[in-house]
Amino acid sequence: MANTLPQLANTSILIVDDFAGMRDMIHSMLRELQQGNKGEPAVVHHAANGKRAIAAMLGHHYNIILCDYNLGAGRNGMQLLEEARVRGLVRATDIFVMVTAENTLSRVILAAEYRPDDYITKPFNKSLLSQRLLRLFQRKENLAPITDLMYASEYLKALQMCDTLLQSEPRNPIEIMRMRAEIATNMGNYREAEKSYSAIIKRRPMPWALLGLGIVYFKQQRMEEAQHTFNRLLAENENYLESYNWMAKLAEVNGDLQRAQQLLLQANEISPFSVSRNLQLSRVAEKNGDMKTAVKALESFVYLSADSIHEDVKHNLKLANAQIACGDSDIALKNLSALRKRFKRENRSLLPLLISEHRAYLAQKNTAQMNACFAEIKESYEKGSESSIALDAHTLLDVADAFFVHGEEINATAIVKHVVENNHDQLALLEDAQAVFDKHNRAEAGNRLIETVKREVFELNNRGTALAKEGRMEESLQLFRDALKQMPENVTININAAQVILMNRHKSKGNVSLINEVSQIIRRIEEIDPTNPHLKKLGLLQQEMNS
Repeated sequence: MANTLPQLANTSILIVDDFAGMRDMIHSMLRELQQGNKGEPAVVHHAANGKRAIAAMLGHHYNIILCDYNLGAGRNGMQLLEEARVRGLVRATDIFVMVTAENTLSRVILAAEYRPDDYITKPFNKSLLSQRLLRLFQRKENLAPITDLMYASEYLKALQMCDTLLQSEPRNPIEIMRMRAEIATNMGNYREAEKSYSAIIKRRPMPWALLGLGIVYFKQQRMEEAQHTFNRLLAENENYLESYNWMAKLAEVNGDLQRAQQLLLQANEISPFSVSRNLQLSRVAEKNGDMKTAVKALESFVYLSADSIHEDVKHNLKLANAQIACGDSDIALKNLSALRKRFKRENRSLLPLLISEHRAYLAQKNTAQMNACFAEIKESYEKGSESSIALDAHTLLDVADAFFVHGEEINATAIVKHVVENNHDQLALLEDAQAVFDKHNRAEAGNRLIETVKREVFELNNRGTALAKEGRMEESLQLFRDALKQMPENVTININAAQVILMNRHKSKGNVSLINEVSQIIRRIEEIDPTNPHLKKLGLLQQEMNS
């Protein structure tokens, strides 16, 4: 039958639009495109907004998603796509089409950081919808040998499949080269990614290829080449927004924070709706001491991230702290009061919120409220210390600061010592620890404490490692076990303890106690530092021990 789409058979489709009439019209077109098809007709569901769409995707896998950009109150279509991709609700094999009004298409494309498979502008008819879907089905089918391997996490095989397909002189070489570059980048194989992006650019300097090449240079710390590539990208495509984000990262690495802030502000003038860029801008502005810009960026972030994957109360607290720094303690306290209800509802530790409230009362010189808040801080801190929940290092430094404010120097020093013991090789955190002492005119005492603790932890690690090299495994392991009782979040000590157990893995096979102990240590490292480069090797050795 003419003007039908056989590929729609046995599929699931989600239509996302805030107007019921538009959803019904698209559904009707899809029904007509299936007339006479063999196989089961497509299952078609509707969602009126982003929140309902995510709920639907969590409960059902959709092969095709037709989503309007403007979904009324709440997240828009781009934010929905971003969340769906990040949460793994949309696979590489699926089709995601963004529906937009003709007069907003260029703005939507410019603002896109997560790109859909295609755009279709309203009004459109059944014939145009059929053409777009057919083209996307054919494209997905051509790339299926690669995307199937990616979905199975067989990235090396996916990379090899790209090479195999490219040797067969395909109709879509640029697309396959792009996938090859992206796979290689995700694998950390930056040289191969560089080859693919460079080959694409020789054929045609696509903006996304220039961006990809710049990112690959940045990842390899080839900063001059990254700078040159990003400069070229901006010169040729001044509205390509992702380039501003990476140029700002590069400026920040080079220590030019003013330039980083200027770039992010330029990008926000083109499109102020990027969640990640507003967060990046707030951080850079705070480093620059421009708290008004930081507050404005955080306000945008909190608004844009509401009901999305980015929503996190820690950013609301950052906003309150920035407002306090700007002298707006009254506004901050009003926001913190609303947050307190949410913290209790979600059964969260009140400690970070109490610290912000204490900071606001201190700024107001409201001694009575400040003292009452400090009493709550002490109670919450003691509860946290007694529980198995590890308190965040920066939160602990804030607690120490509050203790210093109230003249409890011994307790404050003990808290900072605990932070240093567990983070003896984290330079930025040690600088923050020193800053707590500097703030309260205890610079010399702080420097002495930090240097003493660093030396003691280094000596302990060296002693334990030397014992292991001498073959005195039990003594070495016991030394690290005792250290972990005092410093359970010290990543280096955890790694060394795991390594000592795994060095003896062949003799320890079947030793349930040691198998459980090393599993617990590795889990702890994953919780504290999930990107630690030692984890992969430890995991492989653990598999040997368990086999």
